[in-house]
Amino acid sequence: MTKRPDRRKVSDAELVAFVDGVLEGERRAAVARVIRDDPAVRSRHDLLKKGSRPFRAAFDHLLEEAPAERLDAILAAAKRRTTAAPLRGRTERSLQRFALAASLLLAVFAAGALAGVQMAPFLSGEDGGKAPVQKGWLYIVAEYQQLFSPETLSLGASEKERLPQAVAAAGRYLGKGLTLESVTVEGLDLRRALLYRYKERPLVQLAYLHDGRIPVSLCIIAGKRAASEPRSVRLEGFNIVHWDSAEHGFMVIGKMPRAALEEIARALRRKLST
Repeated sequence: MTKRPDRRKVSDAELVAFVDGVLEGERRAAVARVIRDDPAVRSRHDLLKKGSRPFRAAFDHLLEEAPAERLDAILAAAKRRTTAAPLRGRTERSLQRFALAASLLLAVFAAGALAGVQMAPFLSGEDGGKAPVQKGWLYIVAEYQQLFSPETLSLGASEKERLPQAVAAAGRYLGKGLTLESVTVEGLDLRRALLYRYKERPLVQLAYLHDGRIPVSLCIIAGKRAASEPRSVRLEGFNIVHWDSAEHGFMVIGKMPRAALEEIARALRRKLST
């Protein structure tokens, strides 16, 4: 009778090395047999293989970029925890590197300690499903929009008089001609023109009240990009419509029904395109 392979003897580090082509000789053949004969191990292998990326290169880059002083303790602990079966030569060193990198990834994501690595949030697309989108300016604006209330956007007479100048200044900041007329649509009462920077790019937030009670924002970010048609998503409890021109990104955000927000976004897009 053929002895059933023991999937516990195939570590994740070995599977990564197998997928990346650095596992050699008899051990590679043994792992291949386990993958063939054990559905659980085969499932783990297939999941790694679907990533379609060179894990060794990705982990090497991660380790190069990691803040070494802050992560020395994590690496030391990870090394102590590594219990892969003894291997020889380049394969052994590769597996140790993979195991360390995998442990480092888990530790860093849990602690949020690695600069520049973020877990992607999920946005609800038009089909109601979940689509992963990298955490970027849409997410940052949505987080900030949560602080807005009708009281935040109260407007004195003198502030209202200065709005045309504020909008024009925002346009100059973005490198895009803006007038009060070009950012005014039915149902929205403009209250603020705010200037920010996001990753060294000019970002403008035009803050409105809808029906005198619901904060809504039109945000424009400068930067060359591929033009795209409007898309509706949901993030942080807000409905969002966003689109791109060749030189700017646009978004309209508010806690109001999606259909109503899409109509407002269409009206603003028409005006901003002229």
